[in-house]
Amino acid sequence: MRGWFGEDAGLPGTRYQVAFKRDDGRYLLAPHGQPVSSGQADLWQTYSRREIPDLFGLEYKAGLWGQTGVVFQDGHLFLLVTLSKEDMQEEYRYKDRFVTPERFQWQSQNATGQQTKRGQSYRYHRDQEIQVHLLVRPTRKIGSLTAPYYYCGLLEFVDWEGEKPITIEWAMVSPLPEHLHRLMEVGGEDIV
Repeated sequence: MRGWFGEDAGLPGTRYQVAFKRDDGRYLLAPHGQPVSSGQADLWQTYSRREIPDLFGLEYKAGLWGQTGVVFQDGHLFLLVTLSKEDMQEEYRYKDRFVTPERFQWQSQNATGQQTKRGQSYRYHRDQEIQVHLLVRPTRKIGSLTAPYYYCGLLEFVDWEGEKPITIEWAMVSPLPEHLHRLMEVGGEDIV
């Protein structure tokens, strides 16, 4: 309960609700008003940061999932990308964009070089049995609300260049569909 509602869950004066959903003969439980997960993410659907770990059978930990755009957990690497970066400090305006519907350009964090442990895990993710997942949102906010991320599926390493940050080209296992084409153009150059 505290993983969903915080440290005050269950204390006097608090009231939280959960929902049950039957799925293939079993019951799934989630906070009321949030989707009930069956342990998988659906391509092109939107999810909040808090929902993502559960979709992969992982535990949400605020320190791990809080605000960072790169999350390593139990054989999974999650790239959480906001394309429009006008409201960010210059040093965090990474050049992330869809190059084509089949290719995504992503820049690592500024401290990551090709020969670092993290850099090597990007390049050799298959050898290290790490699944790389792409989650993208065009903007940080929709009105006054935090925007959710579109789950864009798995990525495969193609090539890289540069140091601190590294610019990596990823192949998308599932190409970006036409209906998301225009929505995702805000992150950089138009998709070819």
